[in-house]
Amino acid sequence: MSSPELSARALPHPIARIASVADAKTETMPPQQDLYQPKCLDPGHYRTLRVLCQVIIPADEECGGAVEAGVPEWIDTLASHGLADKTRLMGGLTWIDVAATHIFGNSFPACSSAQQKELLDLLAGTKDGAFPCGQSDGAVPGLSYGRRFFTYLRSLAADGFFTSKIGMAYPGYLGNKWRPEFTGCPPLPDEQAASNAAAKETEER
Repeated sequence: MSSPELSARALPHPIARIASVADAKTETMPPQQDLYQPKCLDPGHYRTLRVLCQVIIPADEECGGAVEAGVPEWIDTLASHGLADKTRLMGGLTWIDVAATHIFGNSFPACSSAQQKELLDLLAGTKDGAFPCGQSDGAVPGLSYGRRFFTYLRSLAADGFFTSKIGMAYPGYLGNKWRPEFTGCPPLPDEQAASNAAAKETEER
C-alpha cells in the first residue's frame, strides 16, 4: 500500500557514476548492509537486484558504488511504499535470471563476471540479438522487454546513487551547504574563459 506522505527524495537511504557496462570492473560483492531484510522483494529477486546494482555502478578507487551506497535497499523501500513499480521490478528481475539460465545455465548472480557483462552488454544495446558467447545463433527471447527493464533499472540506480551521501560527494556537489554569503561562481580556467570570450565576441558581431 502506498503512502501519500512519502516521496522518493524523502526516503532515508545511505544511497555516482553510471559505469558503462563494457567498462565496469568486477569486484567482490560487499556484505549486505546491516543484514537488511527486503520489505518488498523476495530474497531471490533481491539478490539479483544487488548484483545488477553492483555492475551498473561499481565501486572504484575514488568512492564506493551503488551497493555501498545502499541503492538496492533504497529501491526495495521505494517499491514497498508504491513509489517504484513492484510488478515491473519483479518481472524484470525474473526475466534477467531466466535469460541468464537459458544462455549460461545459471541464474544471473551465479554467472561469472564475464557472463554477466555479456548479457548486460546485450541489454544495453552494445551487441546484437544473438546469444552471447556464440552458444546459439537464435535471438534472445523477449530481448526488447529485457532492454526496457534494464533502462528502467539503470535510471532507478542512478537516482538512488546520486541522491545518496556517497553519490553527492563524488562530483563535489555543494548545493546542500549553508553559506553566510554568496560569492558568485568560481573563476573559470584561463582556457575556458578565453573560449567564452571569443564566443561572446563572435555573437556580438
